[in-house]
Amino acid sequence: MINLNSGDSIVLKIGTEALKEKRKNKIDTKVIKCLCAKTAELYTQGYKPKIVTSGAVFKGMEIKGIKERPEKIIKLQYLSGLGQTNLINMYANEFRKKGFKPFQFLITHKNLENGENRKNIIKIIDMCYAEDENTIPVINENDPVSDEEFKEKIKDEEYYFDDNDTLSYLIAKYSNSSIDIMFNPNGGLYDDKDRLINEVYFNEKKNEEIIRMIEGRDNSPLGRGGITTKVKTCFRCSENNMYGIIANSELITDKEVSFLDMLKNPYKYDMTVFMPKDKK
Repeated sequence: MINLNSGDSIVLKIGTEALKEKRKNKIDTKVIKCLCAKTAELYTQGYKPKIVTSGAVFKGMEIKGIKERPEKIIKLQYLSGLGQTNLINMYANEFRKKGFKPFQFLITHKNLENGENRKNIIKIIDMCYAEDENTIPVINENDPVSDEEFKEKIKDEEYYFDDNDTLSYLIAKYSNSSIDIMFNPNGGLYDDKDRLINEVYFNEKKNEEIIRMIEGRDNSPLGRGGITTKVKTCFRCSENNMYGIIANSELITDKEVSFLDMLKNPYKYDMTVFMPKDKK
């Protein structure tokens, strides 16, 4: 069971595959609409939600009519810059309908690596709740000036991130969030017999077994994050005494499901909860 307290900070991470419209090469406006509505609802219920979003490159591809993700980093950076404005406008349009507005953060690893910059970012994120009512932080990597997301090899350094799963963890950690939810089109974590694993308790030996179990499951042609990255991110959350959650992205558009109900009744849904390390 997840321990929830009023005022808790909650990170909601949505990737490109979860944003993509099925059978079409475009961002699904219904997903953005439902994500904004449910995030706004979570805010009015007394929590501090923040969104970490992917999709800028894919939106740029949509604008240019490109069907296959380019390989050249400079081209990906160009598409990200082209798509980012359109993507944040989609969020702004849907938040506006609920009386909310997004506050856009575009971050590079250098912003988090520098202690003063990092503290300033967190102060501004906090101001979204303290100074300006009905404002939701919407966070993405600043791809046009940083190519870390497009690098093949994941770096070991604390502040580097080559995907937004890792970025969501860093934002959760430094904003003192208690929960990091990552939405996945393929649902929660399943074992080798296709059974949903409802919860995972931190154990280094078992963690290694889980990583071996899921090897080869990643197959996204659009983004960098996959189930392996999400699981590793959840382990990092657990190690820092946060809840890491992998949830089916279809829950976003399910009208019968609220984000708060997901957190209060996680075992009703297709999602896996990685428990904080101090919970045995």
